[in-house]
Amino acid sequence: MSAIASEPSFPDRPEAALWRTEVAKALKGAPFESLVAHTLDGIPIAPLYDAADTVPLGSAERRPGAWRVFERIDHPDGAAAAAAAEVAIEGGADGIALVLEGAASARGFGVPAEALANLLRPMLRGKCLIRIDPGLAGEAAVAGLGAAAAEDEAALSVALDFDPLGAAFAAGRPIPEPGAIVATAKALCARGLAGPLFAADGRVWHEAGAGEADELGAVLAGALAAWRALEAAGLPIDAARRRLSFVLAADADLFLTVAKLRALRRLWARIETAAGLSPAPIALHVETAWRMATRQDAWNDMVRATVAVFGAAAGGADSIAVLPFTAALGLAEDGARRLARTTQLVLLHEAKLARTVDPVAGAGGFEALTSALETAGAAALRRIEAEGGLAASLASGKLAARFAQTAAARAAAVAEGRMAIIGVTAHPPAADEPPSVAAGLSPAKYRPDGRVAAAFETERGGPAR
Repeated sequence: MSAIASEPSFPDRPEAALWRTEVAKALKGAPFESLVAHTLDGIPIAPLYDAADTVPLGSAERRPGAWRVFERIDHPDGAAAAAAAEVAIEGGADGIALVLEGAASARGFGVPAEALANLLRPMLRGKCLIRIDPGLAGEAAVAGLGAAAAEDEAALSVALDFDPLGAAFAAGRPIPEPGAIVATAKALCARGLAGPLFAADGRVWHEAGAGEADELGAVLAGALAAWRALEAAGLPIDAARRRLSFVLAADADLFLTVAKLRALRRLWARIETAAGLSPAPIALHVETAWRMATRQDAWNDMVRATVAVFGAAAGGADSIAVLPFTAALGLAEDGARRLARTTQLVLLHEAKLARTVDPVAGAGGFEALTSALETAGAAALRRIEAEGGLAASLASGKLAARFAQTAAARAAAVAEGRMAIIGVTAHPPAADEPPSVAAGLSPAKYRPDGRVAAAFETERGGPAR
């Protein structure tokens, strides 16, 4: 043991110039830029980062402690939905995300609004966390909350993931005018609810094809629209911001998912500072992405979900919900729901991902990508605001056109083999044996399919068209 040095000696790290010289030799005449990748937003990803590329941590960290494990409940039968919620809580979920009928994320299923009050009562007695995705039925959801609150005031603290602009866009409805959103804000405030009233929901923009920067810009613009509406409804500026929450999609691109979540917190902190407020932690809920789901060789979606949860956790999500791996095929059975839940539980309790706050802090690549997304997201927000705000940008079709352009570039990358979808465009199974579902999807009941794989799946995989 005495022969072991108390301070191990490591070779000096080579200077960047020397490293570039050696790289040039290996490239044999090819330009160094050939090693630099780019996101669909045009953000460069270098082959190597130095500690000098890091930036200071944001001023508004996430809330301390582990993220909360949520399970989506979207069964169209009220009794079945109640039973599934009970199983989820007994099986380790901290909270339930109720998806109402008509919401974009319900895909033609969803809990009927009239069943909400009866469904909430046992859940409230169990003291579990609850969030509701109402789609366009925000006021109907609030009515259900009011009925439940007559017996249990805890119903007033349920988080409402109501995004009227995003919901209208997803449903192909006319975009509400700012005045209509103010009227809705007044109606919601009058109900006495104590939890978040509006959510700036990035899932709809993600499914429409947005790149990370445009998704951030749209989310922030939506948050600003809701914040302004709450102020106009009579809430003080500080109280109004505390009635907002944020929802983002996490996909299988680990680096971009982590950087996107971190960039959102930094950008919102900048907005709060500009409003004369001290930055406060935001409530950030994350759901694994529908856009990455496949019908063909759907078993791989278990792996995609695992990577997405890892990214959401490392990026600082306060709560996470996982789409069952059979989501693209239809209404999930109990086994698929359980796997969605235990994916989180394994990463939380066995991999111990919540032990470190901001585990990628100081890593040059993550910090540089976060900083680049922060800059690009701010530019995307300024562009939307210059177009008159989110409602005006959506109504004009300008924002949707940018989403479509990115979606087309993504589809081209898949078609040309520059991006792969395992089990669909690369390494498809010899014979696809799809998992069973409780009920198949009815494409006529939900909006156009935003899955990237949809255009490339064979009949063997049952494309949803």
